[in-house]
Amino acid sequence: SFLKKAIRGLVHSNKDGGGEEDETMNLKSSLFIAGPPGTGKTASVRSIIAELQREQHEGKLPEFNFIALNGMELRHPFDSYVKFWEAVSGTRKERLPAGDAAHELENYFCGDQGEESDGSGDDDDSDDDDDDDD
Repeated sequence: SFLKKAIRGLVHSNKDGGGEEDETMNLKSSLFIAGPPGTGKTASVRSIIAELQREQHEGKLPEFNFIALNGMELRHPFDSYVKFWEAVSGTRKERLPAGDAAHELENYFCGDQGEESDGSGDDDDSDDDDDDDD
């Protein structure tokens, strides 16, 4: 189904070549599903995820984790960072503020790439007091 392919990866059409009509590429993408309440959005996604998890257990798909966040259960949009960090890290004992959770998520997914400076302007451990000898 289209939904299953969209969740697995980016779907593109290959009509000009001699390959399959649609093929799934291993690219990160986003999928936005909207509709009135009670139309089966959550049930459809959970059904497809269950299929994909079966394929994962059979060795047909690489390991993945499914994390569900329900925006209706959040008081503030920034709470999504907190809930997502709790699910990713497995840490539910201590609740981080949203800004800290966002920072932890960035470190988790991006590593320390952007952390050359802590913003204090004092990133160099060497002693810059060369003027004391004057």
